[in-house]
Amino acid sequence: MPLPAQVLSWLFYLSFVVYTLAVLYMLRLHPATSLSLLMAVLLTTLATWAVAMSFSTVAPTVQIALFMRKFLTCPPILVPVSELVEI
Repeated sequence: MPLPAQVLSWLFYLSFVVYTLAVLYMLRLHPATSLSLLMAVLLTTLATWAVAMSFSTVAPTVQIALFMRKFLTCPPILVPVSELVEI
């Protein structure tokens, strides 16, 4: 495996650790506010993306790399609130 791929993988992993620590720190400071919970969800999404990119960068085959990029980095389907709540 080439050295730039290993360095890139470690950088993605480092960003995963930073996002995870940021979520834990923020939830410890302000555990019940809606803004902190929203930020925790966003940072968790970024942490998932970072770890998926870390794994896909050093994947041994193209199939594994594509699996990581398709299924772990796809955004969640957002349903409008008006469809969930009867008006």
